[in-house]
Amino acid sequence: MPEIYKPTEQDVADVFVLLQKYATESLQGNMCKPDDEQIIKSLTEIFNSTNFMRLIARRDGKVVAIAFGFIGHTWWKRPCGSIDMFYVDPEERGSGLSRLLVERCIEQFKEFEVGFIWAGSESGMGRKNETLFNNLFLRYGFTEVGGGALVSFVGK
Repeated sequence: MPEIYKPTEQDVADVFVLLQKYATESLQGNMCKPDDEQIIKSLTEIFNSTNFMRLIARRDGKVVAIAFGFIGHTWWKRPCGSIDMFYVDPEERGSGLSRLLVERCIEQFKEFEVGFIWAGSESGMGRKNETLFNNLFLRYGFTEVGGGALVSFVGK
């Protein structure tokens, strides 16, 4: 199984390579892609922030999966988490990596003492991938709340 860990600024270039693959698979010319410089700047900010859940998986030195999520505050009495990016290299799909990554996301959000976690599947990757995403998170106690969004209450 690949190594999963919290990335640092030294991982930015390797994560960028996987994000290029994601953009090719998901955007398909339908969305405006930020320029490369902006993506690298955003990754650096995310990796240096204390308000982000962030994980990457590496196999044989190559980044093969990413999960990023924002930690924020709402009307809820505890912080909330939002999984904003979840992508597994197509070559790794079906290996169990997605399940392991979800488990690690939930663990990391719990470290932030979040009250609930949002996850959404509107990726532009098509209905099949959105269904797979939703089914994956439903296995971990998430509930569909409409509009492609799922929620899990993890704290009191």
